[in-house]
Amino acid sequence: MRRTPPILAIAVAATLAGLAVGGPDVDESTSVRPDAGSTTKTAKVAKGNGTVSSARGATSVGVLAGDSVDMFLVQIANTTTFSATIATPASFDTQLFLFRLTPDSTGQLANAFAMVANDDALANSGWSRITFPSPSNFGPGTYAIAVAPRGVRPFSYSIPSGTGGPGTRTPTQMFTTNLVGAQTPVVTTAPLRTWDGAPTGAGPYVIQFTGCTLIPLGNGPDRCGDVFSGSCFEAHTLPACDDEQCCRIVCSIDPYCCTTSWDANCANVAQQNCPSCGPAQSACPGDVNGDGVVKGAGLGGGLNARGQCN
Repeated sequence: MRRTPPILAIAVAATLAGLAVGGPDVDESTSVRPDAGSTTKTAKVAKGNGTVSSARGATSVGVLAGDSVDMFLVQIANTTTFSATIATPASFDTQLFLFRLTPDSTGQLANAFAMVANDDALANSGWSRITFPSPSNFGPGTYAIAVAPRGVRPFSYSIPSGTGGPGTRTPTQMFTTNLVGAQTPVVTTAPLRTWDGAPTGAGPYVIQFTGCTLIPLGNGPDRCGDVFSGSCFEAHTLPACDDEQCCRIVCSIDPYCCTTSWDANCANVAQQNCPSCGPAQSACPGDVNGDGVVKGAGLGGGLNARGQCN
């Protein structure tokens, strides 16, 4: 009986249910974390069950560095039929990038390695399309897909042979830069570290997918901060939620949320006790869109200039 939600919790749960994204498609502009970031830790995760046919969003230019690049995590179920295509020519010259994901030391799928990219599918077309590279040693699984305007490129850091001291790391573009056709990886053993360059435009876009499914909740280790956990502000069956700070706050108040299930009571506690990273407001300096992420001052600042709200 302890889990019977009070009237307030029922009202909050109903409101949250109304805000949830309906259907199998992914929209960047949801009420919770409404910006698809440029890293695996801040990407929009296509969570749920069933196929996913499209993702939509918008990029921008200016002081919000990360807004020039949007990343989505999806499940590639069939590598032979997979494709990601800019549905119709966007208002800007797009690029698409595919990265495979590997766990970091904590078990999170945080390391993104280059797979394939494309600027123009056809000469002077301005729209982009990628398919799964063949032959490949990698099969179905969770992958990251990023969209960016021409001029912005992903970089890793390489260390020249025989060195390794401070200051020896050199930013290295991860893909070849041909304008038409598939861009192949230049760096295959080092993960994505930053995006850099001068964007040539921005605006709304729609990516159409084939061979993709939503990522089932709980596909990860199901602990606080796991991107595959459900939103802290929405009830879901499994314990924990995707914002580590908020998750730990809620579970310190109600341990049931981290041991058994993140039910409507847990979502209610999150609404009441996680205002700094929730959808209602943001107390993070520099977090101008309320997604709980502070963007860097410029693309050249690198990913380390940004992070989760503290």
